[in-house]
Amino acid sequence: NNDIVRFVPTSLGSNTAGTFELYFDGSDVDLNSSAERIEAIAFAPDGRLLISTYRSYNINGMTGKGSDILAFTPTSLGDDTSGAWELYFDGGDVGLSNQQQESVNGLWVDASNNELYLTTIGSFFIDPNFYGNGHDIFTCEASSLGDTTSCIFNSFWQGTDYGFNYVNIDALWIE
Repeated sequence: NNDIVRFVPTSLGSNTAGTFELYFDGSDVDLNSSAERIEAIAFAPDGRLLISTYRSYNINGMTGKGSDILAFTPTSLGDDTSGAWELYFDGGDVGLSNQQQESVNGLWVDASNNELYLTTIGSFFIDPNFYGNGHDIFTCEASSLGDTTSCIFNSFWQGTDYGFNYVNIDALWIE
C-alpha cells in the first residue's frame, strides 16, 4: 500500500503483454504506517511525483493529513528509492480539514496551467457555496501552492449526473 508498481508493456492491444516492476518503494522514504498508504498519485508539470496519503503522515518530521498532497523529487527509484519530500498542496489551508471524509484520493494535474483535479474519499465541504461527494471531481485553480496553498475551486464533473450515486472516484486521468 505504500509502494507504486508500474506495468512495462512489450505489446498493447488485444494481446497485451509485459512485466510489472517496483517503481517507488515507500518504505525507503519513510512511508511506513497504514495511515501513510498511498491514496492518490500524479505528476507535477516539472516531473515530480505527487502523492496523497490515506490519513495523517509523519515523513522525516514533516507532518500533515490525507487532504495534503506531497511532492517527491527522486534521486533514485525502484528497489532503492531515495529523494526529498516537500509539501505541494496544504488541504487545511483551503478548507479540506475533515480527515475522515476529505482525504484526497484522486488527483490529476493539467500541465498546461498547473490546475489540480481532485476527488475525496467522501463528502467535502469547502464553504456553504462549494461542497460535494466522493463521486465528484473538482478543480483547484491555485494562486499559491505549498505551505500557503490558496485556490479558486470549481466543479468539473458531478457523478450523480452520470449515475455515480454510490461510487467513489479513486483515480483519474483527463485528456
